[in-house]
Amino acid sequence: MRHMFFLTTLLLAVFCCFLLILPFSSCANSDKQLTSCADSSAQSFFRWQFQKSSTYCDESSQRWLRYMASQVTQDDIDSLKATESDVECTLGGFSFDNDSMASIEVHVSNYFRMDSLDKITLVKGESEYNFQMVRTNGFWRIRLQGFPQAVE
Repeated sequence: MRHMFFLTTLLLAVFCCFLLILPFSSCANSDKQLTSCADSSAQSFFRWQFQKSSTYCDESSQRWLRYMASQVTQDDIDSLKATESDVECTLGGFSFDNDSMASIEVHVSNYFRMDSLDKITLVKGESEYNFQMVRTNGFWRIRLQGFPQAVE
């Protein structure tokens, strides 16, 4: 009887330790998923692969991606193909606004951007963008609230 009580107590203690550790491993996975989503989205977005980028964005961002894609002309596509531009994206820091919202810095160089006259221009230097991220159904996604603008 005493042996059974000891085993039950031991199993309960191990289970409680597991429950205490679980949230911390979940946070690490959450941070990893957040940075992975931001990196993949930035890589595809700044390469003008809007269809691929849409898989990393939340539902409310889809209309902005459709708008940006609708502004691309055949001349833009020809310019993109003719120019040897190797887009470079690196992530800066990120901060959590709360448990379901975060902000992340993305540094981009050698990329094309659309100017206010709907013309594309090659940016050789580095620009910084800040993206908002939201967690829905346990996954981090980019939330676009307009056409992304470089931080001045």
